[in-house]
Amino acid sequence: MELKVEWPTADLKRMAAQIERAQLKLGKSLEQSLVWAGLLLARGAAARTATAPKKRKTERNTNDDKKFPAKVFPFFRTVWKDGPENAIKWYMKSRSDNRFLDIKRAGVAKKSWIWMIPWIKGQGGRTKASEVNKKISAFDVEIEMANMLKYIQHALKVSDGNLLLNEALGKTASRMEKIIDDKLRKMPL
Repeated sequence: MELKVEWPTADLKRMAAQIERAQLKLGKSLEQSLVWAGLLLARGAAARTATAPKKRKTERNTNDDKKFPAKVFPFFRTVWKDGPENAIKWYMKSRSDNRFLDIKRAGVAKKSWIWMIPWIKGQGGRTKASEVNKKISAFDVEIEMANMLKYIQHALKVSDGNLLLNEALGKTASRMEKIIDDKLRKMPL
């Protein structure tokens, strides 16, 4: 399953205006301005990504499945295999069974955005969780950020049925505008 984010055109225009403003008012190059926007966007995406709990919930087995009857296996935990679409139930005889209690990679979804930051600043890079491609030519600079986790859409916080990542670009543009205004106020005339 691939997550596609449709950036609102108004937010794209605001971001482009702030990138241009950083070049004209602060003397940054196109690459520096784009890197700055990418860093703010990665941090904003991390802020909008939920962290899984450290422990799995133990639930009571209420079904009378012949394979796992409730009398023999009164408890279970839900365990993901490659994301929530491929989850299994781990049936247990006692609530204190420690197998599959801890969630080993609880913060990977949030950290996958943060891991992009050095690559945005540098020449790009890739892991199983995230990827950054930078294309720099004489006339064009492009930074492509991709989160490679299969379950990232489940980790992103949802508001009114929309992913909050859709709002990330607008918030990034607003943050850039505020930082530029602050820097311009502090600059000597």
